[in-house]
Amino acid sequence: MATIFPTSVPTKRLSASITAASSTIILNNINGWDGNALTTSDFGTKLYAVLRNDANTALELIELDPSTIATGATTGMTVNKRGLKFTGDLTTEVAANKLVWIKNETLVELGSNPPQLLQHFVRTVTSPTIDDLLQYTTVLAPTDDKHITTKKYVDDTTNGGAVSHNTLIVAGNAGETVAKGDLIYMDATDNEWKLTDADTVATIEGVLLGVAQGAGTNGNAITGGVLLSGLDSTLTGLTAGDILYAGNTAGQIQNTAGTTERAIGVVAPGSTTQFYFNPFFLNHITKNQKDALAGTSGTPSSTNKYATADSLINYGSAADGVFDLDGTNTYSKLSKSGNDYTMTADIYASTFTIQSAATLITDGYRLFVDGTLSGTGNVKWGTPNAGAVPTTASGTTGATGAAGGAQGGSGPFKNLAGGGGGAGGDENANGVAGTTGASANPSRGSAGAAGGAGGNNANGSPGSGGAAGTVTAESYGFSVTKWATYDFIGIKTDQTIASMLTSGASGGGGGGVGGDSGTSAGGAGAGGGAGANGGLIVIFARTWAGTFGISNIGGAGGAGGLSAGGGAGIDPASGGGGAGGSGGVNVIIYSTKTWTGSHTLTAGALGAGGAAVNSGAAGVDGTVGNAGTSVEIDADNLI
Repeated sequence: MATIFPTSVPTKRLSASITAASSTIILNNINGWDGNALTTSDFGTKLYAVLRNDANTALELIELDPSTIATGATTGMTVNKRGLKFTGDLTTEVAANKLVWIKNETLVELGSNPPQLLQHFVRTVTSPTIDDLLQYTTVLAPTDDKHITTKKYVDDTTNGGAVSHNTLIVAGNAGETVAKGDLIYMDATDNEWKLTDADTVATIEGVLLGVAQGAGTNGNAITGGVLLSGLDSTLTGLTAGDILYAGNTAGQIQNTAGTTERAIGVVAPGSTTQFYFNPFFLNHITKNQKDALAGTSGTPSSTNKYATADSLINYGSAADGVFDLDGTNTYSKLSKSGNDYTMTADIYASTFTIQSAATLITDGYRLFVDGTLSGTGNVKWGTPNAGAVPTTASGTTGATGAAGGAQGGSGPFKNLAGGGGGAGGDENANGVAGTTGASANPSRGSAGAAGGAGGNNANGSPGSGGAAGTVTAESYGFSVTKWATYDFIGIKTDQTIASMLTSGASGGGGGGVGGDSGTSAGGAGAGGGAGANGGLIVIFARTWAGTFGISNIGGAGGAGGLSAGGGAGIDPASGGGGAGGSGGVNVIIYSTKTWTGSHTLTAGALGAGGAAVNSGAAGVDGTVGNAGTSVEIDADNLI
């Protein structure tokens, strides 16, 4: 709005003639009554003047630029408008009113009595005393705090019409340095406003939020106050319609959710600088949701709490802290040998890293990582025991069957031992069957493999290879409910509860047939033992990252034993080979997984049948174990 200061100025004369088209006038001087040069501040931002002749027979009303007064007597003052109407119209120029004026004969009156000056005062004068009501020709909506408005607008506003009060702002002190447009919260400990941070739940959940309308420093008032709700205009670069959230940077407002999601408003339609601040609009539960939370039994209270995801499954207490397996560091729950780290108990880590040269051996224990499991090294259950090879038969007595690979693992998730080999037959006696592999129920693993039969001859029957151990999947298992996942229990088909097991065990090799009596008398070779299977690897980690591999292989089967030989007649046969152990079971549980490593679950190699001795029969090879299995569980999607 223009500012005009009514100033009495001595009459001036043109010192240069002008035409009707001239836009500059040069005065004979620019002095006031005190003899000092006039300045812009004497007139304000707008200056009206009168040009007239000595005879008062011609007159023109003009508008001058008062900022050019300093050059009024040299290069001239700028004329903004020529030939204004004689009625006081402030803007309309009339061509017929623009005249030619002669130097020295033209009087110039600055700030005296042009009607435009009076009209300007009527419209803009400060604190006027008005004897009658002012009336607008239309209903105007104010856009600035200093604007006045109409009764209708006020009525519409206070009566909840199309327009309503759009901000609720309160005074407040800053508890730290804040800037205009920062998202802030009321800290109840000192009743000061501080910066929010979506990484810190206590700054955005269960607290009063606001938007700083200006800057503030610790202990001092925030300029412009704090917006509690309504239309905010402190930001730029917004996108109309975007939902805005608390950001992970202190005080930041952004259009994506932070670590803890807290929506705080929506950008106004068609705007890049205004948004509707309402920090509760997406954070209230609906009536149906509230009814559902009440449950079907009991009343929610401090002693009857809602179940949360963390109470159904968690990733451990993180009590054991940070682990970084680099071949040098040592830890109380890990036994270190070179670059190999063997677990001696369940581990509850905050983070766990396996460097490229390191290997973690779980040895049947569980690993819990509340944060991130990462690295480029290796994880393995351990090394399953191979099936034994029997001694060579001697004399007329068949050899004793070899033991299967022994059970391993120090923790609760052990593997299963391989079946033992059958004894070789004495002279004129049949071979003994290999031991059947143990079955696993309930299990997510693979079945075991069968041992090879003992060598045959016409003097009797060879021992059959031990049968493969079977596996029975659980009726309801750890992939169904979170509570079952944590302890790895399953409900069997007979509805009893049991701990999950690894793959089924493999069978041992059968014993060979003994030789006939006489010169060919001799004991038969015994069956080789089956290799133990892989174990059960169980790792809970909230976030899986890195490329480390997870190995859980089966043990090799033992070869069949050799017979004692013989002479003329029917020679004794050699024993069958033990089966290879099947690969184990790898189970990983996560909430976030970017891990790109792989599972190695290969089976143990078969044990070869004992070779023929003289004219006796060779034992039959055992069978290769079955590959193991892996299960990857997104815990957040469990029931």
